[in-house]
Amino acid sequence: MEERDTEELLCISANDKTYAFEFPYVAEISKGMNISKIPALPEYFAGVCNNRGEIIPIIRMPGEMSETDSLDESGLIMLIIKYKNYKFGIILDKEPFIASSDKISRVKTNLEELEDCIWVEKEIWKSDKGIISLIDVKRMTERLIVFR
Repeated sequence: MEERDTEELLCISANDKTYAFEFPYVAEISKGMNISKIPALPEYFAGVCNNRGEIIPIIRMPGEMSETDSLDESGLIMLIIKYKNYKFGIILDKEPFIASSDKISRVKTNLEELEDCIWVEKEIWKSDKGIISLIDVKRMTERLIVFR
């Protein structure tokens, strides 16, 4: 197994699975942001919010909260991801954590894409906390901005 080139990854967990983002794509982590729901969007969209004067789409973690679930916005943790001129938020129900390069190693690359999923895995890594799916932010952003 190959060691990670970058120093750290920001990890988020949902439904017994851990996803990771490279830090250059992490714009911020916020609490207590208000989400405005928009009807007739795919179920992975939670709505939109005002992030420092910019309206950005907010998505749910895979398998988390259906459209009818109410959100307690006072304790809501939001991860804001930025790729080029695009930003989007991800609702987290747990605090994110950092995986250090000295504790992770690559297991698999060149993964097959699932056509019906916006979460695109770039690589799989192994850590002392289990398996981590590194998200391909470029392809995930493209899936969010292109209507299919």
